[in-house]
Amino acid sequence: TLMARLETYEATRVGRWMSADVVTIDPDATVRDALEVMTDHRIRHLPVIDGKGELVGIVSSRDAVRCAVQPSPRKGWEAARGTHVRD
Repeated sequence: TLMARLETYEATRVGRWMSADVVTIDPDATVRDALEVMTDHRIRHLPVIDGKGELVGIVSSRDAVRCAVQPSPRKGWEAARGTHVRD
């Protein structure tokens, strides 16, 4: 029932799904770097943190792949090498 599910959710803590060691990336990193970090850590989103330690955005694997295959998937991953996360 809905009430049973709500009670289960209330007893579940956020820490069960979240990590204390958050993997981040710098705005000056390339999209290729972002894809490598996401692959290495098996994650789909990266917070973008500037030099002051402030969150300036989030890059997703979907956005990174879209960028990487522009203007054409046939050209390979070249766009990922030349495009920075801040862009």
